[in-house]
Amino acid sequence: MRAFTLTQISVLCLACLSFFGGIQCQQPEPSFVLSKVDVSISAADVRRLSQSINYPDALSAPLTLQPNERLRVSFNLKQKTSEGEKPFRAHQAFAVFTQVGTQEQLIRKLDSTKSGKYKLLLDTKEKKTTAQKFAGEYHLDIVLGAFSIPDAINYRVGTIQFETEAAQEPQTTQPQLGFGPRPEIHHIFRKPEDLPPTWLSSLFALIVLSPWVWLVISWSSLGVNLSHFPVNAPSEMVPALGFIGTLGSIAYLYYRYWTDLNIFDTLSYLLILSVIGAVTGRKTLRDLAKRRISA
Repeated sequence: MRAFTLTQISVLCLACLSFFGGIQCQQPEPSFVLSKVDVSISAADVRRLSQSINYPDALSAPLTLQPNERLRVSFNLKQKTSEGEKPFRAHQAFAVFTQVGTQEQLIRKLDSTKSGKYKLLLDTKEKKTTAQKFAGEYHLDIVLGAFSIPDAINYRVGTIQFETEAAQEPQTTQPQLGFGPRPEIHHIFRKPEDLPPTWLSSLFALIVLSPWVWLVISWSSLGVNLSHFPVNAPSEMVPALGFIGTLGSIAYLYYRYWTDLNIFDTLSYLLILSVIGAVTGRKTLRDLAKRRISA
């Protein structure tokens, strides 16, 4: 078996690398093409202007974009292969607006699909596309890049003129003083509710007091019978006085509710008086029944 020297082996490896490298260099670079390039301007979903151009041609004249209008740019990207044209989706797709005077650039991302369709929708009503950012004449370029594209595709679509609204004059305001008298604040209170006539109030009061007047008149005509009142029995007189005092206190409580107490305070006091009246009244009636039985 023939033995190869180190020099012969090195020369053989270089020859192989040159051969395979030459084969790789002979492969054709991929070719890309843009089709169905459409530029349109619309307002309130009504298309005002639409132009279709062929790549790599540009717009024949600048387009003017008025405030509250939308700019729409769409196209298809295809790759030429031995089997024909196939849709291609680039890794990076941008629309670059370059101002003619200052060369300031504003970049917007293109929306793309797997079928190789690209779209730019620029709405001047959005906050990020206000007149402070877009004003004047701009060159519109489409920039596409991918790993399989040796050089990025830079396509000059045309020129767009962005019109802005007339600037409003700033309002002059008087500076506020840090110290000094402030303007007087006038409070307007709610108008009091209308009261009923005086004669109606007086009539209602007489109607309420009429049962008490009738009670006093009845006592005067019939007389007050105190024969069963336990005057000689102190153990029976204390509950009787407590029961009568409770009845008078409940009547006085009704009067206070009519004048100044509210319903919650009245019910609280009435609950206490009702318990006392129930206990003293039961004891008084039981003592009265015992005296009648013993007599």
